[in-house]
Amino acid sequence: MSLPSINQVRHLFVAKTLVTDTAPAAVGDLKVCGTAGKLLFVQHFGHGGLTASDKIDVDKIAYARLTPAANLKTALNQHVITVTEAEAGQVYKIKLQFSHYIGLGEQDITYRIGIYKAKKNDTAALIAAGLAKSLQDALGLDAAANAASVDHYKERLCTVTVSGAAITVKEVEQPWELGRFPVAYIPIRVFLENIYTDDEYATNEWATVVSSAMSPLDDGIKKEADLEYFCMGARGDEYRGMGFPRNIVTKYIIDPSAATRYDILDIHYFYQGSNEAVQKSEKDLTILVATSESSDLVDAIEAIIGKDAVEEVAAIYA
Repeated sequence: MSLPSINQVRHLFVAKTLVTDTAPAAVGDLKVCGTAGKLLFVQHFGHGGLTASDKIDVDKIAYARLTPAANLKTALNQHVITVTEAEAGQVYKIKLQFSHYIGLGEQDITYRIGIYKAKKNDTAALIAAGLAKSLQDALGLDAAANAASVDHYKERLCTVTVSGAAITVKEVEQPWELGRFPVAYIPIRVFLENIYTDDEYATNEWATVVSSAMSPLDDGIKKEADLEYFCMGARGDEYRGMGFPRNIVTKYIIDPSAATRYDILDIHYFYQGSNEAVQKSEKDLTILVATSESSDLVDAIEAIIGKDAVEEVAAIYA
């Protein structure tokens, strides 16, 4: 998030448990406070103790949105390349294009290429097997290893398997580590190189390519852990790991290995004063709330800012 000042920032709190009658006292406790129609804020107990959000004037809230945990899942694609033509002497070539290589953006692209020269009496299945083996070698698949497991590849860019005349290329999640390697994926495009027919006509219609989404990954919890880590920079941990090993290690609340999943409640608001402060200074209050507590949080917020004021963002993946 590139912002011109600390006034335009996101403050994030992770709510494992909502409390109503007492002050938050355990890590992850959150309490909604304020006056109906006038003022909203939350109290939160983190690893550093009791804190509170900004005091928000209700009439300065631009919107409030709830994003279900399911909406954070990522659906990777698989690409099935089916060889349909077999002709001896032809050189068959598949080029896989990987975008976002090393995670620097669309302009960062790398390729891995599979090549096979068809022999006499080769079938479509034999050509597919040769192309798959060439691609697996290019990706560094360990000899005699299970090609369906990305852990057996030296380059964790994708997996390549073959069945009959069909080669299946599957996109994979990249290695993740909190504070070092954020959640990342590398989209793949498939290109078929031309071959030449008897009349020297160039064509790439020797195979079909069908791309489709696989079952979505349950990776939303990692994205939320990344977000908690990033947003802590505006709540005291400004340098986040710099100076290692002589750095201060911040304790975070989200545990990606635990079963708890979190919905996201975003409240976008602003401050507007008089005279030289008439410009709107916008901020976001973000609450990552355990899904089991989500409806209670929405009820508590709407009791202060108005009935049906929280808009729910429809889940993309079931």
